[in-house]
Amino acid sequence: MTPKSFEVADHVRELGLQVGDMIEGWEGAHGARLVLKFLGTEAAVFDEWGRVDDGTWRYLGESAEWDLSCRDWIGIGRSPRAQPIQLDAQIDTLLTHPDWIARLRDLLAD
Repeated sequence: MTPKSFEVADHVRELGLQVGDMIEGWEGAHGARLVLKFLGTEAAVFDEWGRVDDGTWRYLGESAEWDLSCRDWIGIGRSPRAQPIQLDAQIDTLLTHPDWIARLRDLLAD
């Protein structure tokens, strides 16, 4: 399930992911789990978990910095907390703001 293009949002669409879907990928001994929170025209926001030494998964926070081409990803289900949201086309304009994640949170809270 390795994406073919270079834009993260394109990778997400190529993988067929929907908001709330969870994927897992490994790079050597380093595992990552991502839950898709938002998908825009060029960006995607994930909740990120990392595998720690004791074999458990630790929540690392929210991230829009993933390059999905660095690992092979497998779909492992949906987040039980996932609630798909409907946003209008203006959301993409938020992504150019320096603090767009905070602005997106404010928008989602309304």
